[in-house]
Amino acid sequence: PLGYNMDGNLVVIDLLSSRNFGVYCAGSSGGGKSCSLRLVLTHLINNMSPKDLELVVVNTKMVDLCPLEKCVFTIDYLKGSEGIEELLEAQIMEMNERYKLLEKSECDDIYEYRERVGNMPFRLLIIEEISVYEKNKEYQQYMQRIASMARAAGIIPFMVTQLPNKDILPSTIKSNINTIIGHKTIDAVRSTIIAGENSGLENLRGNGHNKIFDCDHKGVEYQSLYVTKEIMKKVIEDRNKKFKNIKRN
Repeated sequence: PLGYNMDGNLVVIDLLSSRNFGVYCAGSSGGGKSCSLRLVLTHLINNMSPKDLELVVVNTKMVDLCPLEKCVFTIDYLKGSEGIEELLEAQIMEMNERYKLLEKSECDDIYEYRERVGNMPFRLLIIEEISVYEKNKEYQQYMQRIASMARAAGIIPFMVTQLPNKDILPSTIKSNINTIIGHKTIDAVRSTIIAGENSGLENLRGNGHNKIFDCDHKGVEYQSLYVTKEIMKKVIEDRNKKFKNIKRN
């Protein structure tokens, strides 16, 4: 659940659905992008098992995502930007290993594998403020492969930035992302870059008044639910206790 639309109905998205593959969350500074990310992650952690969901976290800004460093769901955590190439290379290697399992089992994707064969956890690749990697060609090459090939393997990118222009989020990556969480922008030009013409993000009020674009929602306005940092920490602590003896496959 993201929040309530203008008619008072709950807006719900499925980020693990194949047709909603990949997310970028964008909008002007101070528009609540970190709050949206915290909301989504807290829901997932609170409602799933580490056997079904893995988190790979790139805490570029080194502040907002700190509680995830010690989270039982987190299998890799990078603070800052140094080492991003090695982290993404590891995701490519994991993707290739998963494809070998799919081929061996004669399954088309992770969804069929989980239904017919056994468990294969979804992996959410979270990257805060991707603008930092604008001139990093190696990063862009790795992300292009992940965005274009990782859907069937269940490795899902979730990227956050102010403005995903062509230098920060090239079309080779952007065209493979099916879900956009749009926050307020200062003008229509920036809104168009984020979510296309007439997306209207410049008309939002801010303070959690957002729009969602995915296969089920074509620019639905909603007032976001709010999860505090303290709540997120408490949820992580509770789940760490519950799954302290978990063994991953």
